[in-house]
Amino acid sequence: QPDLCITAAYGCFLPQRFLDLPKHGTLNIHPSLLPLYRGAAPVQRCLEAGDAVSGVTVAFTVLAMDSGPVLRQVERPLDGNELAPDLLLELFEAGSEQLLDALPSVW
Repeated sequence: QPDLCITAAYGCFLPQRFLDLPKHGTLNIHPSLLPLYRGAAPVQRCLEAGDAVSGVTVAFTVLAMDSGPVLRQVERPLDGNELAPDLLLELFEAGSEQLLDALPSVW
């Protein structure tokens, strides 16, 4: 039995029987400031909307898409010149750091 599961850029719903397996739950790194842009293509939707800020969220995974309790969020100001692939990479790097910082609070 796993202690913890982690997902990132996983576009499918996880069944409850999977979510019940890890002792400390499942964490997700999501490249938006949830609850904004739940689901697929959050970076692209943020850029298309012309938002002034984006960010990344580390949250527990629940049955509803990107709706679990938030552990960490970090904002990233936008200047309008970002490209989606570059921003996505930057947000996942920041999210990985936030995930590592959050682990002691999960244990």
